[in-house]
Amino acid sequence: MLEYDYLIQRNEGNSEVKYAPLAIPKTLPNLVYIEGPNSSGKSTLLNFIALGLHGIENRNLNPVLLEKLKTILNSDHQKINFCFTITDEKNDLKLIAKKENVNTNEIKL
Repeated sequence: MLEYDYLIQRNEGNSEVKYAPLAIPKTLPNLVYIEGPNSSGKSTLLNFIALGLHGIENRNLNPVLLEKLKTILNSDHQKINFCFTITDEKNDLKLIAKKENVNTNEIKL
């Protein structure tokens, strides 16, 4: 099972806009695929999972994905925080990744 939440704080001109996932359920049992309308947060969710599991120091990542993750994490016009938990079917194993502070790049796994 995958449980997640995230918040993007983006400076857009004279205002700060906050984006949070609304169109995709925040608990996804038996994840097979993610579908939703354009701009519903599908790619953002997958990028945060990749960032939480691999960070930006993993040199084995595809260079395009690595640059995307660096851009998300180090953007001047937006700040992010996220948390996700992946649990096995028996609830014996739990993996948690968090980026709690929008002002640092620290990700806890």
